[in-house]
Amino acid sequence: MVDIELLRLVYFQNEEPVPYQLKSGYVLNIHPIKVKHWSEFENSLSLLMIRKNEVNDIRVIQMSYLQYLHDLVIPSDDIYRCMFYTIMTRALDEKMFYLDKSKGRRVIGLGNEDGTVKGLITHKEFDEISKIILFQNIVDFDDREVNPEVREMMEEYQSLKNKETNSPTLERKKVYVIGRTGIPMRELNEMTYRTFSQVYSSELDSEIYIAQKMIQASPKYDTGKKNIIHPLFEKKKDIYEEMFLDNEGFQNKINQANNSM
Repeated sequence: MVDIELLRLVYFQNEEPVPYQLKSGYVLNIHPIKVKHWSEFENSLSLLMIRKNEVNDIRVIQMSYLQYLHDLVIPSDDIYRCMFYTIMTRALDEKMFYLDKSKGRRVIGLGNEDGTVKGLITHKEFDEISKIILFQNIVDFDDREVNPEVREMMEEYQSLKNKETNSPTLERKKVYVIGRTGIPMRELNEMTYRTFSQVYSSELDSEIYIAQKMIQASPKYDTGKKNIIHPLFEKKKDIYEEMFLDNEGFQNKINQANNSM
């Protein structure tokens, strides 16, 4: 059982790799991804987040996730093979590896340069390693099991909520952080993406907070409105709770979108 909160306290927040001992005895080191490798790595993370159990095929649902990748996903497309290679080399820093079977089950073999086997990753271990990789690199990663219909509603809500905004590229985020903090590009690229994403959000939130406080100081400001709290001390909102609380606004946005079509 992976204790994500313990890993966050001991490893994630210190930008340290997470040691993971396999049943075969070998200790893997799961490395946080640096900013300079993030664009390549981010494109590969989807390999670990395929909703296998929503596939309308009982045989697929009965497979382990590793078997599903081994038998159906990775052999089907070179892009998936590249994703798997990127995850193994960047996150696990393993250069010699292969997909295989052991006692009838799918495993990932880890090899030495001389061709000998130094470890095996079982399907259960792969599930735990995947979970660590996702939480280690994505600060607000959410792995809750959600009804597909509710998740679809959330995706539509987020899409409508952000309809008038533009999602900046990683390059623009880096330039923004450099402009706000003075951190040189070389140092920024060596930062873990987990840390960088929080620096970016903190700088952006602080800038918005100062602008809001200036508006609040205006004589025309409605004093009956809720006081503006600094983002560092603001209670974190649950995205699903926010959606349901904003149900009326959500429906209005849907109606507006339908009317504009």
